[in-house]
Amino acid sequence: IMESLPGNPITGSDGTYKAIVDYNWTGTVTPTKEGYIFIPTNRPYSAVTMNQTNQDYRGSLISFTISGTAGVEGAVMNGLPGNPISGRNGAYSGTVEYGWSGTVRPTKDGYTFVPAETQYSDLFGAQANQDYVANVMTFTISGTAGMDGVEMHGLPGPTVLTDENGYYSASIEYGWSGTVRPTKAGYTFVPATMNYTKITGERTNQNYSPT
Repeated sequence: IMESLPGNPITGSDGTYKAIVDYNWTGTVTPTKEGYIFIPTNRPYSAVTMNQTNQDYRGSLISFTISGTAGVEGAVMNGLPGNPISGRNGAYSGTVEYGWSGTVRPTKDGYTFVPAETQYSDLFGAQANQDYVANVMTFTISGTAGMDGVEMHGLPGPTVLTDENGYYSASIEYGWSGTVRPTKAGYTFVPATMNYTKITGERTNQNYSPT
């Protein structure tokens, strides 16, 4: 809408506009459209005595940022334009245009996020503090050492002991690597150790036989 011109004319499909003003017309023309800014913001006229052509403006969609923390560095913020990656301290930022709608879903191998995703509809302003909590995936290593009281060295945390049925279980984080070695005075075990490299899933039936 070309405000202040007689009749407030509206630009056509090609962006052109035209208005008829009286001799000696004075006024300030301001283009407006929801979600847009214009350069220049307006054009003043004083005592017009001839046609004024090429009175052009450049319109640009207003843009905003969606920002916050993903809870961990290196998370891909799927759904934001360009799929930005969170940086130090998990901070991320994405630029969207006026009226943007979409779903943002953070992902990183070995992590789950709360909330899993955030939906946006017809944005008309910046969205700050759009935060997520990142949780490392955990798995279990479990099996039997064939007897009770066996110390399962190498598993995370305090030394794990087999129960009365010889069973053991331990929680490990995504990507864990290590060597597990069962020990009990007077016994040897087959295998003597089990090696693990960058675990990405459950490990069950990790069994040993005592002799």
